[in-house]
Amino acid sequence: PNPASAAVSLRFPDHAERVRIFNAMGAMVTDRAVKGQKAMQLDVSGYPAGIYKIRCDMAGGVLQAVTLVVRHHSER
Repeated sequence: PNPASAAVSLRFPDHAERVRIFNAMGAMVTDRAVKGQKAMQLDVSGYPAGIYKIRCDMAGGVLQAVTLVVRHHSER
């Protein structure tokens, strides 16, 4: 779900190699190799509330990016 508070499910195309997540200031908070993986669960419960960019690097230099909003239940 987006916004997320605990975990997000990510699915990858066949040629995905790496997932990197950046906070709103541009600092990388996660960097994981995903080559050969079809999906993963990402625990965001420890991330501060805010807006993040999920960047998926693919073979051949292709890049896909999506926005993730982390909001914890106590924040309304």
